[in-house]
Amino acid sequence: MRALLLGTAFFLGTVTMTAAADAPPAMAGLFGNTVEVVDDKGIESHTHYSADGTFDGVAPAYNYHYKGTWTIDANGQLCRNFDPVPPGVTNPDCNPLVAHAVGDSWSDPDGGTGKLVAGTE
Repeated sequence: MRALLLGTAFFLGTVTMTAAADAPPAMAGLFGNTVEVVDDKGIESHTHYSADGTFDGVAPAYNYHYKGTWTIDANGQLCRNFDPVPPGVTNPDCNPLVAHAVGDSWSDPDGGTGKLVAGTE
């Protein structure tokens, strides 16, 4: 489960933010869309990021729903604080931030894949 949740953010970085106007450009494509990740074990997750600093998502195969808040740390990483914290995950959970546009697909160095799809499924 940790790999799945980490994978949802592996591709995501700059400046701490508190409102949409302050959000780094790399986050703009995520708002109102769905980050779909399949980890190296084949487990899929769908995550939605909001400009108000919150996120939510689901691992459909397990009907496991998660949520929390996100910020960008001083190192330009996307940091998520889960509420409640899923098994095997620590708060904050920080990963590099890379900009993506709807339709982009990418590979995770750990063997997973990701894509950004239009809308919130």
